[in-house]
Amino acid sequence: MAGLILAPERLESAAGRSTLSRLFDDSVPVAPAVGLVAYAGGYPARLREALADTFEAVARFAGEEGFAALAARYTAACPPAAYNLNDIGRSLPGFLRADPLARALPFLPDLAELEWKISRAFHAALLPPADTARLGALSDDEWRRVTLELQPGVAALVSRWPVRALWEARHDAHAPSCSNAGADGENVLVYRRDLIVRLELADKDEVGALRAVARGKPLTAVLEQAVRRGVAAGEAAAWPARWQQLGLLSGWGVADAP
Repeated sequence: MAGLILAPERLESAAGRSTLSRLFDDSVPVAPAVGLVAYAGGYPARLREALADTFEAVARFAGEEGFAALAARYTAACPPAAYNLNDIGRSLPGFLRADPLARALPFLPDLAELEWKISRAFHAALLPPADTARLGALSDDEWRRVTLELQPGVAALVSRWPVRALWEARHDAHAPSCSNAGADGENVLVYRRDLIVRLELADKDEVGALRAVARGKPLTAVLEQAVRRGVAAGEAAAWPARWQQLGLLSGWGVADAP
């Protein structure tokens, strides 16, 4: 149905009429094709508005015409599969990586990925923080099998672009329309505290460790691997306390012994 609305010329084709005949019957008071053509005018605009709400910074740097054209290309290639308009941007970061707009603005795919993670963090459930009081009672063997659970909205992004700075410039009328800031990349932790989504800079090793924890790898193994890669032992050991302080952790468990 979304495909017909986004490409209303298909309503006049045999396939379009066949689809309408399966979806509607004679009880519909207005001819289906007439009603859908009328609706088709507003639906793409609503999709574009929903995308702009989620991807404010992408829209800012792409410009009004550029973003409108991007939204049209994207919704034609990836028509919505759900009624929730908050979900329609799920594939936009990946779509942008092959879109012509990214040739002129190569930071846009990473910026879109950051904005998608921000949107997911805002809408995710916020669970009670992890209770770590009982960790002190674990044996050495149990400690080596401890796994951490992250809040549902926690995400991380490694980028060669200063994506947090670009996102923060989305309301700056004097920000350049084409960024040449690619020398210093940023790695960002995305999480929500109360009703506010926060963006915390981190180094690449910490982001990698957090991703490994999210996949269920035991904490001790994650930290040992970081040390083998050259991270100072004291620095790696401080990560879990930092994650707890930021509110990234929702629980912990002990994996089964091998």
